[in-house]
Amino acid sequence: MSVFTALPVDDRLAEAVREAGVQLVRHDFAWLRAQPPSSEGPAERTVVLGTSLVRNGLVRRDHYLRWLTDLAAREPLAYYPHRREDPVDVALIRERPGITVHDGGVPAELTLRGLDAGQRVLSLPSTAITSLRVLLGPRGVAVEPVDVPDDWWTSRAAPALRSHLTGVPG
Repeated sequence: MSVFTALPVDDRLAEAVREAGVQLVRHDFAWLRAQPPSSEGPAERTVVLGTSLVRNGLVRRDHYLRWLTDLAAREPLAYYPHRREDPVDVALIRERPGITVHDGGVPAELTLRGLDAGQRVLSLPSTAITSLRVLLGPRGVAVEPVDVPDDWWTSRAAPALRSHLTGVPG
């Protein structure tokens, strides 16, 4: 039996899996990394990945939008909406000065392959952080997780969920 994962597995867990007679296969996106980018990356140095946390009622919309506005006040941003992001929120983001919304339409792992060294990707908790680090790290692109501040969470975000999302590999 084999377990196939692109997510990080700590050494103790990996050893326990092997001791149980299971082969742990790590996926490093070799084929995808070998493909030329389908297009150039955005001109902006900083790319922000959108999130579904607002639409799911877990994070306060006003706090998230204020964070994006504050980031864009310091430097221009490229924003790639999450596939489940509310179109109304995307329209609000599109109106903010300094933010260019890119309609990716495909997973970030495909869309952002054209980023260059010196660019960076910011994201609230997401497994995309892990896969983008594998794909973009060797090219010198920083992929940086952004912790959700306590006052952003809504009452719908149970403590166990917050803890789980805080523990998303970063």
